[in-house]
Amino acid sequence: MKNYIISGLLFLIFFSTVQAQIDTVFLIGNARNYGDSIVLRWNGKNYQSFLEINSGSVMVEKKRGLEAEWKLLSELKPKPIESWQISKVNPNKQIILAAASIQQMQAISKTPVASIEDGMTSDQDLNYLWMNASLSADLNTVAADFCNLRFADKNPERGETMLYRIYIKNTANISDTLFFMIGEELFEPETLQRPDAVEKEKVVEIFWKSDKKYAAYFIEKSEKNKNKFEQLNRAPMVIPVGQGETPMLFFSDSVVNYQLGEYRVYAVDMYGNRSKFSPILIACGRDKTAPPIPTGFDVRENTDQTLVLSWKNIGTKNGELGAAIGIKHSDEDPYEPVTKALLPITQNKFIFKPISEKTDYYFLLQVFDTAGNSSFTEAFYQLNDNTTPAKPEGLKAIVNKKGVVTLTWNWNKEKDLDGYLIYFSNSEKNEFGGIVNIPFYDTVFYDTLSLKMLNREVFYKIVAVDKRFNISENSEIVKVLRPDTLPPVSPVIKAYSVADSVFIIQWIRSSSIDVERHYLYRKSRKTGKLIATSLNTKDSIYRDRNFVPKEEYEYYITAVDATNNVSPNSNSVVLKSYVNYYKPAVKIFTVQYDSFLRSVKLGWDYSMENISKIIIYKGKEFDKIGRMPLDVSLKQSFIYDSKVVLNETYFYAIKVYFKDDTETQMSSPLGVLVK
Repeated sequence: MKNYIISGLLFLIFFSTVQAQIDTVFLIGNARNYGDSIVLRWNGKNYQSFLEINSGSVMVEKKRGLEAEWKLLSELKPKPIESWQISKVNPNKQIILAAASIQQMQAISKTPVASIEDGMTSDQDLNYLWMNASLSADLNTVAADFCNLRFADKNPERGETMLYRIYIKNTANISDTLFFMIGEELFEPETLQRPDAVEKEKVVEIFWKSDKKYAAYFIEKSEKNKNKFEQLNRAPMVIPVGQGETPMLFFSDSVVNYQLGEYRVYAVDMYGNRSKFSPILIACGRDKTAPPIPTGFDVRENTDQTLVLSWKNIGTKNGELGAAIGIKHSDEDPYEPVTKALLPITQNKFIFKPISEKTDYYFLLQVFDTAGNSSFTEAFYQLNDNTTPAKPEGLKAIVNKKGVVTLTWNWNKEKDLDGYLIYFSNSEKNEFGGIVNIPFYDTVFYDTLSLKMLNREVFYKIVAVDKRFNISENSEIVKVLRPDTLPPVSPVIKAYSVADSVFIIQWIRSSSIDVERHYLYRKSRKTGKLIATSLNTKDSIYRDRNFVPKEEYEYYITAVDATNNVSPNSNSVVLKSYVNYYKPAVKIFTVQYDSFLRSVKLGWDYSMENISKIIIYKGKEFDKIGRMPLDVSLKQSFIYDSKVVLNETYFYAIKVYFKDDTETQMSSPLGVLVK
């Protein structure tokens, strides 16, 4: 198997998901021309191939021109960990991390696994260690050499096309062969773009667009104009798995407010080469804390009808700069400024001249500090107003056959009118009761009469109310007559249950007060025969035992009032008896979260035969679960649910269906916390 790879191909790492023996060492790689040397870099496409690279010899061959013969340039043999020259005096973190990762990978790969779960855990561990070793090789050329992932040709020939190839020798598996065609373009490090920042209270949040061609990023900081940069991130910042084409990286720096800092970013690619530093970003933490809320804000009215706004002295110890006053005349309106400029911070009083025809005044006192932060308090004042609205005129009432009364009247002319209160009585001599007890802002109102009252006459009157709740005189009283009676309200069948020997039906009785009887109707779906059963008005449950088993019957209910008006039919239900329809619920049902697989494992044991399907239910609340959209094999006794989120609780239940159209009861839901 051969892979042709030319200079410029991105160096990618793909994660394996199943631990298994391989028969081919899959390779990926790239090459770079430095002028005085050619560097080849490679890796396995999975951790199994990586282990083969570290156990076999990497053969590096070269030829000059397309027609020349391949010549062995070097045979890179694996280097035992003990020969890696790890210094105790000045240890290199990347070399130590690579050595430790390879040692653990070799130990895990040689350990037999006893189950699928252990195998999947081992697979995850090997992928993680491979990622660490590969990152160390990207960031440190010595680590790459020790990992058998790098070769530098320090005597490159010029003038002709140079070709290189590598493959793995001394392994029981077939090896890919990587071919590299080296161009004349020399490597030149790039300059990163300047990062951006969000300046917050004692925090600077720095972010920048990253590029997948770099293995890791580092951010440095210096005091402004000091040029003494120090690295901020202890560990290399890598692009998270699953990011898009232009992923973003973020770093949060805790700072002292208003102390300017200089930030710059650089990156390291898979060859261990640094990019050029980004242009410097200057940023600092900024005061985002609002000043204390002003206190003592009060409004009073002078004898000259001006309003005096006063408040306690504000002070300047929290950087207070000045105050502003806003006004509005309705709770729903926005505030408008009273003055264009801020009031001096030493001022604690303001005189306001009321606006003609306005009685309600909402005032806002807002304090600003030198950083532009603000806090506020509010006050409300209502001018004295004892003038009542005019008596409402033109009240009329019309009633239709369904008992709907339409009231209309003329609109009052007062500008501070808040609406109308509407009153009702069954007798002109009795006290009127309010049917609208808060101001109704319209001149049309609809009321619905009860059609079963004995008295025929109904009376209405209204009053006008202003915003100070001054009430006008009563309007003229209008009279309407109730129309003919209507049928009672239908009952509602709310529940039913079915067994092999009885149908149980429950209903909500008609809400009409003059209902004298209910009738339950049963119609055979086979013969069409209809049977009516008389019920007392207080009955709400009926048990029917007189039916033919396994036949279908339709049930519905009507209500009859004192004048023999019959309600419309209730909703109907169709019932059919059965014999032993339900089997026992699944009793052995387990739910457990596997943190390594990031999945919930569901297991069950049910020994009944002739099963037709198995349904799993899921939800975030005990009593709100729904069917999961998956097919469960009848031979399975467990499944994994990976569609879960950390720190969320999930509930699961199971139900089994059989070929004879019977089923089990749903099991009691079991909960699990994903953590």
